[in-house]
Amino acid sequence: MSNLEVTSNNFPLAAEPGAVVGLTEDAALLELVFQFVYPPYRLSLEGMAMTILSPLADAVEKYQIHTGVQFCNIYMGLSLPSNALAVLEYSLKYNYPALANRAAPFVTLKDVSLAAQQNTASFRLLTEWV
Repeated sequence: MSNLEVTSNNFPLAAEPGAVVGLTEDAALLELVFQFVYPPYRLSLEGMAMTILSPLADAVEKYQIHTGVQFCNIYMGLSLPSNALAVLEYSLKYNYPALANRAAPFVTLKDVSLAAQQNTASFRLLTEWV
């Protein structure tokens, strides 16, 4: 069994050795994802910008990279209160109610208004949550 098979529940594997598997994420993001899969595990999420952490959290959730899911969840929570809307959106999307409850008090009316004006996924998730 490969590291990828052991550390992931949902990563598309090649049908035969050497076959190419198409992925929707860019190479830079996949580089980060694979740091949760192949040793040495040296990816530090501390201080990572939300513009990187959020897509990384989405990718590890999508592919169910076990250690990545746990670390991203922790660091999404640690990014509060400054990234409250992004954290709330993530927690609602992936069903982390305790994290949603931690993030929600920090979401401002300005955040909600901006999400509504842009008709983003954040606004749709917020309306479901409320």
